[in-house]
Amino acid sequence: MRLNLSTKKGAHVKPDSYKPGSFPGGYKGYLYIRAAPKPYPKTKQQRYIAAVGAAVSKNCPKGKYKGAEFRACVVEQAKELAKEYGVTWHGSAYETGKK
Repeated sequence: MRLNLSTKKGAHVKPDSYKPGSFPGGYKGYLYIRAAPKPYPKTKQQRYIAAVGAAVSKNCPKGKYKGAEFRACVVEQAKELAKEYGVTWHGSAYETGKK
């Protein structure tokens, strides 16, 4: 069963090779099949946060840094990537010691 759901949220179809009740939402022999979610465009800030997370996991391994050293490593990675992504660095709770 092949459907073009590119412009629809979903469609009600008759099951061909599927058992009735194998999909939730079926009624009177029809099944409601949803389209796959579409990716949404990410903002500059979202890309920056993802990049900082990847950089921290790569450059600040858990066994190597602990406590204040780890926090300093996180701040260092965030500052470096802020320049690269054009995001304004406002400081961090890690830096100031405030929560």
